[in-house]
Amino acid sequence: MLTFYRHEVVNIHYLALCALANLSYDSEVGRQAIVDADALPQFVRLLSSSDPPVLECASMALNNIARQNSFRTFVVNACPCRPLVALLQCVSVLICAYEG
Repeated sequence: MLTFYRHEVVNIHYLALCALANLSYDSEVGRQAIVDADALPQFVRLLSSSDPPVLECASMALNNIARQNSFRTFVVNACPCRPLVALLQCVSVLICAYEG
């Protein structure tokens, strides 16, 4: 499952990320398995997806993992800040356009 990011079909990205986000939600063992599989850089890479559900699941999975102090450094080392800021700017523009 952790090679999902190589797949070209966006739905595969979404389904795999949802499963991994669920796995990381309330399971230290799940979070550890994801970190050990070196999947965090792929989650970060998928933060540049143009598919909103993929963006949501990738950011949820990173959030789930970062909630536990012992894994926070792994998330930070995967360098998610730039794509997350870009995503927030995009969302901010959409909100402003909607409210405008």
